[in-house]
Order: sequence, then structure tokens, then C-alpha cells
Amino acid sequence: SGKNKKKTAWSDDGIEFFICTDPATVKHTYQFYVSPSGALWDAKRKPEISNNTYDASYETNAVVKGTVEENRWIVDIAIPFKSMGIDDASKLKGKHFIANFYRYRNQRTAGDDPQRFSCWSPTGEYLHYFPSKFGKIYFEGK
Repeated sequence: SGKNKKKTAWSDDGIEFFICTDPATVKHTYQFYVSPSGALWDAKRKPEISNNTYDASYETNAVVKGTVEENRWIVDIAIPFKSMGIDDASKLKGKHFIANFYRYRNQRTAGDDPQRFSCWSPTGEYLHYFPSKFGKIYFEGK
């Protein structure tokens, strides 16, 4: 079930990422964690309350596929735009989202490696939710 996957996602290596569809206000920021087993944890951030609050009952209906190979793993995720409040993706041309992506190795697989995290847009902060340091994803198209 989805709730069971939400509980198990963080117990494995994975990718944590944030997507903010409204960079001007950061009110529409979504947080995800996907593991190689295909488990998904998803939530909607609640920055209007505090920087560290979220609604974990939020469900994206994202499709996740994880593949574990001998010396690597791969995770594919497809997130419906509608689940992030976007009804017409064609209106995204020329606009941008802000986002950040973290690669996480849990204690079991990291061993003595202190570099358990890597990040697309370094924030210089311990907390990963730091929208002012997120990178930009621009939309082009017809």
C-alpha cells in the first residue's frame, strides 16, 4: 500500500528532492523521497507555518520504478503535473520552477563514508529545505 511505502522509503538509499511550482511565494513546494526498491515518500511543504512543516498525507499518484544492479541503482519517477496544481502544462513555456535534488546513502550502505549526501544545488545548510538556494528548472517548448 502507499502508506506502507511511505514508512519504508527512508530506510534505504535514495533521492530526496523538492519541487516548487511557485517560486515567488514558495507556497507550492513538494518534497519527495524515492528509494531503489520503488518506495515513495511524498509531502507538501507548509512554509506558511514554519520552514520545517509538511503535510505527509499529500499523495502525488507518482509512478516510481527502481532497479538495483550489481554496483548501482536507478530510480525513475513520473509525477503528474495535476498533482502539483498544474492543470495545463502547455502554459509552463517560458516559466520556471525552483528545485533541489539530494543523493542519500543510508548508514547501512555508507559505511565509514562521511559523504552520505550529494546535492544538485548546494545550500550550505544542514536542512535540505532551503528554497532561496534551490536551482531553477526552465520550461521550453511549443
